[in-house]
This record gives sequence, C-alpha cells and structure tokens, in this order.
Amino acid sequence: MKKLLICALFALSALNANASAISDGAIVKTADNPDVYIVKYNAGKQYKRLVLNPLVFQSYGHLKWENLLTVSQEEMDSFVSSDLVRVDGSTDIYQLSPNGDTGDKYLLTSTQGYDTSSIYTINLTDFNNYVSRGTKGIGVKEVTTPAVDDEADKIIQQALEDIERKAEAQRQETERLAAEAANAIKAFEGQQKLDRLNWGISATSQLTTILQQTVSQMDILDTQLTANKAEIDGLKNKGGLTTDHYNYLYNNLSSEYNNLAIQYNSLLERKNRIVTIGYEIDDYVKYGTIIPAVDRSFLNSLGINV
Repeated sequence: MKKLLICALFALSALNANASAISDGAIVKTADNPDVYIVKYNAGKQYKRLVLNPLVFQSYGHLKWENLLTVSQEEMDSFVSSDLVRVDGSTDIYQLSPNGDTGDKYLLTSTQGYDTSSIYTINLTDFNNYVSRGTKGIGVKEVTTPAVDDEADKIIQQALEDIERKAEAQRQETERLAAEAANAIKAFEGQQKLDRLNWGISATSQLTTILQQTVSQMDILDTQLTANKAEIDGLKNKGGLTTDHYNYLYNNLSSEYNNLAIQYNSLLERKNRIVTIGYEIDDYVKYGTIIPAVDRSFLNSLGINV
C-alpha cells in the first residue's frame, strides 16, 4: 500500500531547493527518497518532522503538493529529526515512532531529558494515525515489536494492529472530548462538537478500510493489465496463425484489456474521491463545515451513515 499511495500522491514534480531557500514550515524531500518532511526553525536549531502518509498530508489544508521542495541529502541531514508533538488545543506531549505508513505514540510523563524546542503542533488526523503504546518517563526506552518473517503472519499482524489502533484512538478521543465539553464549552455546543468527533472517528475508520480495499483491488487489476498487455504483444511474434485467427485473438484480448482498464480507472477515481472526502470530514469535525450533498450520498452508498 505504501508504494502505491506514495507513488500516486508524493511523486509529483518537486521544486529544487538549497539550504538558503528552505523557509520555516516548508515541505521537503530528497530525490531518491519518497519521505516528505515539514521543517521549522526554533531556538537557533533546524528541525524536520516526517509526514506519515498522504492522508495525513491532505489533512493539513495549508500544505500543497506544488510547494514540495527537493533538497540534497546534505541539506536534509542539516535538519534534526523531531519526534515530539502535541495535539492542537492540548498540553500533553507525545513521542512518535513512525513505521511505514503507520506508527506508535507514547505519552511523556516528563519532558526532562527531551529537546522541548523540537515539539511540533499537529492535528487529530495526524495524531490518530499513530497507535498508543502507553507512557514514557525519564530513561524509559522505546518498546519495539519483533519482526515477523512469514509474509502471511505480517499481513495478519498488521490487520490486528490496525484494528487495535482504531479502537484505541476512538476510546481516547471520546474520553478527551467528553471532558473538554464538560469543562470548556457550553453544554449544547459541547454535545454538538462531541457528536461530530465521534462520527468523524467512525467515518474515517471505515473510509480507511475501504481505501485499503480499493488499493488492493487496483494492485490486482494492474497485474492483470500487465499480463494482458504482454499477451497482446506476444501475438505479433506468434507463428502459425492465419489472419482471421490472429484478428480473432487480438480483438478478444483487446476487449478484455479495455474492460480491465475501465475497472481500474473506476477504482482510481473512487480512491481519489475517498482521499478528498477524508479532508472534508476533518473540516466538518473541527469547524462544523457542511459536507456537500453529493459526497454525503457517496458516503451513504459506502454504508457510512451521514
């Protein structure tokens, strides 16, 4: 999934840059690595933070693909990697540990020994893409999960971790917003915001699953398209065929190829629409922005009640 999503969304034409042209808040990558970082300057230091996946990138409305800068490895190395964040509106500090398109997060019980100048402020979409792994204090080492050699076990383990991550995110955010609504805003406004958050968490979770399924279907169709194209090309070099026989085989293979291409393009359109609607859901949760009627109908067609 990471290869397809990053190639489809991150591999856009990027601007070349040098160190003097990298401004605070810029988004950067190197030419031979698809990972994208947001940079900042604070307390006389230069920091960079990994953008975990394209869906997280899309959740920040001010980030634009056309502003992505390509920098040298030396320039990239001049920025210190930051793994400390807080959610906008909260004072809790977390340490992040990315792992592909997902990652882990640890609540810091103390910031002693950590570089607090490197703390980034992030949104809920970004925060919810990390799985909660408990707390960390002074001198506590990061917990790592042993690698699984068997590919089938990796897939199963990833699915279980995704389920656990979504359930934990729902539990934590519901509890936090319930307390915030009770202490910080009027009862009616707080209930509205809490309802939006609960729905947003559920809808985003379901959309993520549908997006993963769509990408898997696209991978299968892409393999079929490649095999079909190779078979069509192979007809040219296949001997012993009459003109009528050749035309019959060619027409059948071409028709099959066109049908596969139509299915693939339909899935691609579906995938792009899901990413866009994910951004609309984030705006709805944070600001109460109305989701367009046509997209509400699309969500209903996916079984997501609006």
